[in-house]
Amino acid sequence: MTLVALEFLICLSLLPFPVWAAVSVNAVTYSPDITVGLGGLTVEDEDIADDDLAGTVVLIPIGSIPPEADVNAYHLDPNGDELLSFDTTVSLAGGVTAEPRDVVRFNGIFFSLEFNGGFAGVPSGTMVDAVSQINGGDLLLSFDTTVTLSSTTFDDEDLVRYDGVSFNLFLDMSGAGVAERLDVDAVHHGDLDGRVYVSFGGSGTVGGVDFDDEDVLAYDSGGGTWAMIYDGSNEHAGWPAGDLDALDVELVELCGNGSIDPGERCDDGNNDPGDCCSPTCEIDPDTTPCDDGLYCNGTDSCSSGACTNHAGDPCPGPDGDGNCSESCDEGADNCLGADPDFSECDDGLYCNGSRDACSSGACTNHAGDPCPGPDGDGNCAESCDEGADNCLG
Repeated sequence: MTLVALEFLICLSLLPFPVWAAVSVNAVTYSPDITVGLGGLTVEDEDIADDDLAGTVVLIPIGSIPPEADVNAYHLDPNGDELLSFDTTVSLAGGVTAEPRDVVRFNGIFFSLEFNGGFAGVPSGTMVDAVSQINGGDLLLSFDTTVTLSSTTFDDEDLVRYDGVSFNLFLDMSGAGVAERLDVDAVHHGDLDGRVYVSFGGSGTVGGVDFDDEDVLAYDSGGGTWAMIYDGSNEHAGWPAGDLDALDVELVELCGNGSIDPGERCDDGNNDPGDCCSPTCEIDPDTTPCDDGLYCNGTDSCSSGACTNHAGDPCPGPDGDGNCSESCDEGADNCLGADPDFSECDDGLYCNGSRDACSSGACTNHAGDPCPGPDGDGNCAESCDEGADNCLG
């Protein structure tokens, strides 16, 4: 099985793993339905393994699970808790008994019943065979058989949303092109991109993508498109013997990594607003306020995706008054910097000279007494008169 060309929002690109709208698949966590060898590791059907998509597979701790049980549904909570479902009734540490119609939460120490299928109305003998959460809230489930819940009939290929009170159809897979003979074996809701990641209990073709039961596909309900994101047999030779029946997908945002990836128009290495490249890696419109980190070039705004429009020096600087500390101080982000030495100023005094000048931020340079004063002539009123600002003192 080969990877297919993926349609992006902006362009077409062929990548090792799909990227949509600045989101990429970073790792896949799964469980097989039988014992298989993956990446040099033996993975049992009661194990959960993490695949970094570079050939390395490691087991993920999920507590003590009875060896006769098969983990057939899995979800990793953002807080690190794990949701699990089993193909048979199991007794777990802490006195927790879980039927195949239940979902268990494991917080790294204790088990608890997250979803009580019997209490919620799921018939006995029905199995939860896929579980995820939608944005950390409602459960996303699929069942191994057709079941009627909250007066709605759901097929085994349907995805069902449970809000703690009622069940509602989240996605009709047959309406998305999936053959009704197929059962959804595993599911992950991509909170970052809104896509649904699934593995099926058999082989088939959907949306032009061929798949087997060890593969993971992604469905974009907005565009109605399918893509292969994990080709099991291509990743590990041991997969064809087994069926991938529990799944979690680690997604990472590419926006903010400093590289312009498919679906992005810019990427400045962060997800901060106010820098002309938006938190979603779109170019901000011209004149959008921004901040280039400099104070002395004035109010900033965007131009062609860069923070290059500036209003100019925000400070009065040398203006001939008595204040010689009105120049821009970049370090302090204020207008208290020293005006250049010898800039013209006025200290308000007349008798210390006709021309004052700044020195080290103060109006202290003066030309001296502007009046002749006593000079031996017959005029005895030639001294400086500060009050009158003249030489008639």
